[in-house]
Amino acid sequence: MDIYVPTEFEKPLSDYLNAVYLFKERLPFEINITGYEHHFEFYSNFSLDAFETTHLQKYSEDLEKLKVPNKMQCYCFLIEVEKTKLFYSADIGSFDDIKIHLDGCKYVIVESTHIEISEFLKEAPKFEVGKYVLSHLGSPDEVENIAEKVKQSGIKNIRLAQDGMELHI
Repeated sequence: MDIYVPTEFEKPLSDYLNAVYLFKERLPFEINITGYEHHFEFYSNFSLDAFETTHLQKYSEDLEKLKVPNKMQCYCFLIEVEKTKLFYSADIGSFDDIKIHLDGCKYVIVESTHIEISEFLKEAPKFEVGKYVLSHLGSPDEVENIAEKVKQSGIKNIRLAQDGMELHI
């Protein structure tokens, strides 16, 4: 099993697996933990490019005060299968973190908890995107609020993520 994590999480993940008695040497399969950083690229029957976001930068003062080595690594991903592009935002600091990657994507999955929905609704139509899928939605009241704002915007290519939702590439 290949597991890809931000480089700062390689050792903690390995330590965690040992702490919960999932020793690599005892598993019936091999585990490879690989770290990635900004502009990490992976090629197989698909390609994946990782791009850093500003989501964790709000913790920089805390890290300095606590003198911890965290690198504030949080990434979004541009995935291409054949000629179809999908963008996954993960947690972002603002919509500005991802705008430059969106044109030409069939799907753009955007986490909605850490952005201003009104800003997103203003910016989204500017990009050539097949469908936006808003994820990381929050409480039922927050979901209802987002759904109402999307409806009022009149933008037709936005869906709200749901458990079990499938996107067909």
